[in-house]
Order: sequence, then structure tokens, then C-alpha cells
Amino acid sequence: MLPRNSASFILLIASLVTSQPSVEKFSVPETILSLATRINAASDNTGNYVFSPLGISTALNLLLLGAEGDTKQQLRSFLKYRPEVPDNRVHDVFSNILNKLNEGQDEVEIKIANGVITQRGLGLESNYVESSKKYKTETGTLDFKNAPETALNTINNWVAEKTSNKITQLLAQPPPSGTKMIILNAIYFKGQWENPFPVEQTRTDAFSAPDGPTSAEYMVNVLTVPYAESTELDCKAIVLPYKGLQYGMLFLLPNGDDPQAVQKLEAKLSVQSINQLMEEDMKFRSTTVRIPKFKIRQSFSVRPTLQRAGAGGIFGTGANLSRITRDPVVVDDILHQAFIEVTEDGTEAAAATGITLSRDAPSKNFIANKPFAFIIRHNRLDLSLFHGRVVKP
Repeated sequence: MLPRNSASFILLIASLVTSQPSVEKFSVPETILSLATRINAASDNTGNYVFSPLGISTALNLLLLGAEGDTKQQLRSFLKYRPEVPDNRVHDVFSNILNKLNEGQDEVEIKIANGVITQRGLGLESNYVESSKKYKTETGTLDFKNAPETALNTINNWVAEKTSNKITQLLAQPPPSGTKMIILNAIYFKGQWENPFPVEQTRTDAFSAPDGPTSAEYMVNVLTVPYAESTELDCKAIVLPYKGLQYGMLFLLPNGDDPQAVQKLEAKLSVQSINQLMEEDMKFRSTTVRIPKFKIRQSFSVRPTLQRAGAGGIFGTGANLSRITRDPVVVDDILHQAFIEVTEDGTEAAAATGITLSRDAPSKNFIANKPFAFIIRHNRLDLSLFHGRVVKP
């Protein structure tokens, strides 16, 4: 129940999947990966899941643009921004990173869209409108109070357009009638493998899920790809590159048969462990790769993670978002939905530096017939777009 005489403010994020440090020691990759690990830790989901830490952090930055006082400090603390890094530097670096995602490649399709939709008649601060352009933000008005169904359809249609109709229902019901503003973020990614899997090699075989054996359709190929056996993470890892080689999908397969092995692996992920894996452990190996085809659609609220991290004040009536609008607003929730599909051709979703070449190495096997984790990354920027886990294909 919303407090009387206050307006709700819902932050919505849709993501689809089909290192740039500053002089102030501000690293977007570090921010993104830190957020991802905390979402993993806060989640009670033990099954398949996927989310875009890039999408969530981008939407929170749009909120940060309009925050003041304790609300701003809570958001900065949650996002792990160092006190000496000014707000304008945060937004400039993020804007630069988002612009670089499409540079130098035509083979991968990636779209990032942000929107700020307000209740008809609500005035946005001109400085906020101007600042939000760093994130290529679209603005618009809807009548949440008197035309809730129209608002629902408009929002869902906007997200569907930005995600090529892969996410068609971000909202299942109209926003509360007291809603004053909704911030939207949508990410669409579609990439073809540099080395597609031959469809004729796809076969059905057993998969060891935590609740018992099941079957899966496995894509099979023999590829020379970055391969590692990590002692620190206690796993095998490979990177399957997308055409153009700017992006890759990192697969992490835990060792052993512990039903919780993939969750324990996720808890170990950090900027340092990923850099160690990618820059020192990875070597090109001739590898027999067998990975199940999978499709995951995930919806969840980011609110519990923020509350556990001490940023729950942004959901109270005392939240200070005065740089967005003079009207009092309350952040009602932060909703995220992501989708990913991995097939023989590549990946569709709404999400090789330092690698040494080892010649004449023996053939390796990467057989993902048990739960594994994955990350879709921009290789040159060391940036994670999507994180996920497959427990049962």
C-alpha cells in the first residue's frame, strides 16, 4: 500500500540477449561485476536465471542523476562509487562506455534504450532532461491515473520495440494510479558465433540436474578457443567468440558433483578472478565443445537487493529526487526482466586481450552436462552485459 498523498515511482528494466578506468580510479567493469555478484548473493533462485547488470546499473544511474541528500549517497554507496569520484565523472564515463559498445563492429546487433515516462502534467527539471541525454534517454507523458490500460500498453509496446519483440510484457498489470514516473531501460543483444555449431551434429543426451537426471539437446563442435582450468574458481572455462570478435560468451563449468557448485562458483566471481582467468589462465586449445541449447526468461525485483545493501531509503517517503521533479515522488519498485536464447547459430538476448596461444597442445573437453554459469562480455572493454546460470536446460 502506497503512503497517502505520495506518488509511486517505478523503475523498470528490460534486458534481452538473442576496462575503462578513469583518472579517479572509477571503473565501469568493476561497478558492473560488483553489482552482478551482489545480485547473485541476494537471490534465492536456485534454478535457471539471467539478468543484465549493465541494464540495472544504467537505470540506477538515471535515478542517481535526479537524487540529492541521503538518497544520492545511498545510491552511490550501493553502486560502489568512490567518494572522490564526482557525479559528472560517473555519468561521463558510463556514457562513453555505452557509446563504445557498437564501435568497430557490424556483425553483432546491440541496442540500449532508456526512457523516462511521467504522469501527464508533471514537470521535469530542465537540467535533468539535459543530463539524461548522456544516456540517450527518450521522454514522454502518460495518464497513469485516468488511462491505466493505455499506459500499460504503451510501456509494453515501447519495451517490445526496443527488444525486437522478445520481451512483450514487462508489466503484467497497469502501474498504480498514483504513479508519477517510470524509468525504463532496455538492452537487446543478438550475435552469431564466429564458429557456428553444425546443426547436424546436435544430439540429445543426459544432463545432471540437481533434482535428478534429465535430457538436453547438445550443440557439438571441435573448436580452437580460449580454454582454462582455474584453480581459484575450481572450474573449467571457455570463451566462444561472436562474429567480429568484440564480444564473447564465457562459460564456467564447476568441477565435481556438488549440487550447489555453480552457486559457490558465482560467489567467487570478482573483477580480480575474472581478470586472472581471462588474462593469465586462458590459452587457445583444440577443444571438444558440447553445450546444451537453452532459453531462459527471468523476471525479478531489484528492491530486496537494494534494501539488504542499506539503500532501502530510496523506497520511503523521505526519498529526495528533487533534481528530477519538484513534485514529491516515491520509488515503488525496481523491476527487471531478461531473456536469452542460445542455439547453434548464436545468441539472442535482451545482454581476447592477454590470451596466449599454446600450439601443439592436447585436445581438451568442455562437456557442459551439469549446471554451469555464463557471462556475455565485451572483450576489449572487459564489460559484462549479461550474467546467468543454467541448472536445467
